[in-house]
Amino acid sequence: SSMETDTRKVIVKWGKQKFEVELCMNEPVLTFKEQLYSLSSVPPERQKIMGVKGGQLKDDAKWEQLGIKDGQMLMMVGSSEVVQAPTEKTKFIEDLPASAQQVALYPPGMKNLGNTCYMNATVQFLKAAPELLTQLTKCTLPQQDAESAMVGSFRSLLQTLNNSHQTVLPASFYMLLLSVYPQFGEAQEKGQHTVAKQQDAEECYTNLVTSIMRSIRPPTNEPNPIKLLFEGELLTTYQCEEAPSEPSSTARDVFYKLSCNIDANVTHVVNGLNLSLNGQIEKNSPSLGRSATYRKTQQVSRLPYYLTVQFVRFFWKASIGKKSKIVKPVAFPRLLDLYELCAPDLKTKLLETRRRLFGEEDEKPEDKAAAPAAATPAAAPEKQTPASEKMDVDAAVPAASPAAEVVEPAFTNTTGQYELVAVLSHKGMESDGGHYVCWAKDPATGQWLLYDDDKVRPIDESEIAKLDGKGGGDWHCAYMCLYRSVKTSKRE
Repeated sequence: SSMETDTRKVIVKWGKQKFEVELCMNEPVLTFKEQLYSLSSVPPERQKIMGVKGGQLKDDAKWEQLGIKDGQMLMMVGSSEVVQAPTEKTKFIEDLPASAQQVALYPPGMKNLGNTCYMNATVQFLKAAPELLTQLTKCTLPQQDAESAMVGSFRSLLQTLNNSHQTVLPASFYMLLLSVYPQFGEAQEKGQHTVAKQQDAEECYTNLVTSIMRSIRPPTNEPNPIKLLFEGELLTTYQCEEAPSEPSSTARDVFYKLSCNIDANVTHVVNGLNLSLNGQIEKNSPSLGRSATYRKTQQVSRLPYYLTVQFVRFFWKASIGKKSKIVKPVAFPRLLDLYELCAPDLKTKLLETRRRLFGEEDEKPEDKAAAPAAATPAAAPEKQTPASEKMDVDAAVPAASPAAEVVEPAFTNTTGQYELVAVLSHKGMESDGGHYVCWAKDPATGQWLLYDDDKVRPIDESEIAKLDGKGGGDWHCAYMCLYRSVKTSKRE
């Protein structure tokens, strides 16, 4: 086997229990301790591990130098942080009352460690993309630094959330997150106690995605999982408004999320995306030799497999010295069509697939699925309305005929269409206050679940539409949406 995924299966004996653990030879000892923590609830700092060369396993040891072999027996000493309940007869799911059976059937929530709902919601939001863990598992973490340890811990946490039915305590991931991003550890006085402040979930998401991107080394010749799943590209054109004869310039930039800006006219996510992609900026003009106003026009030139949309609901309010929230309703659909926002070359490609799958013609007004008049915001600019009408009507995406089987590279979006798989919402008026939760579609069952820290319950899909902001600051309001490319080859 190649150096990249060099692993050994070892057996770790802890009291009367034995754990079989797959150990990655070129990862820090802390990653191994994380795995043991998720199996035993013994925090890494309390784990004493014997059975290696030189006696006790040291945190800075390198596995290669210890000559670990497959099937090697190690021994762990240490008390778990979970108070062991008095032993009782094993209960089987089938024997439980229906209500308790339900709990055992849902994936677990995460304990709030003191204003950490922003972190818990972010982890559940990313877990709604199951391919992320599959891809992360193939990668190594070559740098032995705090950031790699944090990403390793995130990976272990996702594995634990997938394999457990009990509330998960994300303590070591949280400590490692704070070691890399100390700003999340900002404290506030509360009575006699000092507690961590609530943080902005979008900042947590962006930092985590950036860290994964930086730390992970994929197998040879394979793209980074974040690039593979979450990266799109924008084609930006700048036209000088003060010197119309100056040739326009273009640039290509990658993105990991698109922003939905909100002003008086935005009533639908597509209006808000348009608002953030097009506008005016100040920059230096070569022909005028000074700073001038440019019109910025951005179009999507490559679609990501998973699209994250952030609703820019928080703004700095100088009068109160903190971020305040815009609670204007903005609708977001279950099926999102980005075709209108794509660059011409990409539109041409998408149209071929769309014709084959949905029998779509070139843009003609009568092809637009008519939406109820109410869905058309009167104030929105004319050219945006067709896109937003087209989007809320499920009929605009007829099922493909079985003959239209398409073989396409994994993780590409070939139609411009996306389906909603998770929503991270915020309740309250300030980003560093209030409460964050995650509403996600369970990839295994298709059931929508609400993850509110350690409480997890099934919800009806109709609840999701109510997160559009109509409930004001007192109700949950979508802050980030995760959309997955509509699967075309396995379409029913």
